[in-house]
Amino acid sequence: MRIGDFVFVTQGRNAQSRPLRGLEHDWSTVDRQAIVHAISVKRRRRSIGWVQKKALFSGGRIVAAALITGGARRIGRALALALAEEGWDLAIHYRTSAADAQKTVDDARALGVSATMFEGDLGDPATIESLVDSSYASFPELRLLINNASLFPLGALADTTLEQWDRVMDVNLRAPFALTQNFARVVESGSVINLLDAAVNRGRTSFVAYSVSKAGLELLTRVAARELAPSIRVNAIAPGPVLPPPGKDEEHLKNVARRTPMGTPVAVEDIVAAMRYLVETESVTGHVMYVDAGEHLVGGSPLGGSP
Repeated sequence: MRIGDFVFVTQGRNAQSRPLRGLEHDWSTVDRQAIVHAISVKRRRRSIGWVQKKALFSGGRIVAAALITGGARRIGRALALALAEEGWDLAIHYRTSAADAQKTVDDARALGVSATMFEGDLGDPATIESLVDSSYASFPELRLLINNASLFPLGALADTTLEQWDRVMDVNLRAPFALTQNFARVVESGSVINLLDAAVNRGRTSFVAYSVSKAGLELLTRVAARELAPSIRVNAIAPGPVLPPPGKDEEHLKNVARRTPMGTPVAVEDIVAAMRYLVETESVTGHVMYVDAGEHLVGGSPLGGSP
């Protein structure tokens, strides 16, 4: 428990809540039979990490906001709604999935938070330049950036054109770099989470541009973590076979997952749990969390699902 947390102190039939501040030095004032429980403002709020210190509290819920690129579908949507369940306001970025983005925004609002959608191509410098500023204008309590959006094109070294290479690098690497720059410029404190790939260090020869872009994002995670500490923490999640790639079905996903040490697909809920851990744990920065059923431990190129 941290100073400033609240506890319930139960003594016989008399129960009261009191700040933890002061109790850490003089536990003699509390009966030895007292039951001390850390309580949360809402579900799973045992620890809110840096948000607990920096965010404002209003009406019994946390007032803090997150910007999620590619937040309309797949992993991005799951992360967005998990944050909404805990009281986070949301800035949902999308490129072409307007209907999916609206559905995610509507579902978040149904959970009692504010949510807004922002359209933009992350390959366009104008989008990168304006996205953080627009999100911050809508949500001055912006505290979290999740760089989730990415392109996943098939293409070996011999087949990839310079135009294709540049397009992937612009969206998968340049955009997270610039968004992190802008995020650090407008917020006093917060956290950045980058979505990588469990196979990032093996190099998928049939996805050369994608593989190199994700390897670059891994290095950017560590560099940014060093430069932006202590006010901003930067971490990454490297999913394994969690969802079928576009055009593939669940059977394909199961076949891919059988080649991992665990032998089963990764649950989306496990990616959400990793996000929660990285948001809540103040001492972690520059870390890549593999949530991949052990895929990064095996050789070859299993080709799991894309974010």
